[in-house]
Amino acid sequence: MTHHYIDIFNKVEKIYRSFLNVLEKDIEHFGFYDLNNAQALIIYYMGKENKTMPIGELMKSGYYLGSNVSYNIKQLGKSGYVHLSQSEYDKRSVNLTLSDKGQQAYDKFQSRFNELLNALSKNLSKDKLERFFEVMDHFEDFLYRGCVR
Repeated sequence: MTHHYIDIFNKVEKIYRSFLNVLEKDIEHFGFYDLNNAQALIIYYMGKENKTMPIGELMKSGYYLGSNVSYNIKQLGKSGYVHLSQSEYDKRSVNLTLSDKGQQAYDKFQSRFNELLNALSKNLSKDKLERFFEVMDHFEDFLYRGCVR
């Protein structure tokens, strides 16, 4: 095998950067000029979970590494995509809920992601796509359980 360990993760990073470029174009196409990539992913995750959640839970989901989650949430609140409310049980905790504007943005992203998945499925068999996820799960498992102690 001629591939090196780092080549695997360089490829994953390249795919992720390409995904962010596509997402950026979609943000512009939808007219969400007040959103960045990280904020769009936060909206998507919140919409997918379809519940009020504390900021800490959102941060643990891990989709936003490299971004300032607190800043992005504050901006989402200012732009009207999310409602921020103090937890009634823990006054130090802030809960997030998508606003109607945030739900509309989520719906557009969800629809677009479904279009992209359908397009990808036309080029990849269901077996290959499932195998891809199996391999990615294996890498994730290897890194978390095998390397991080």
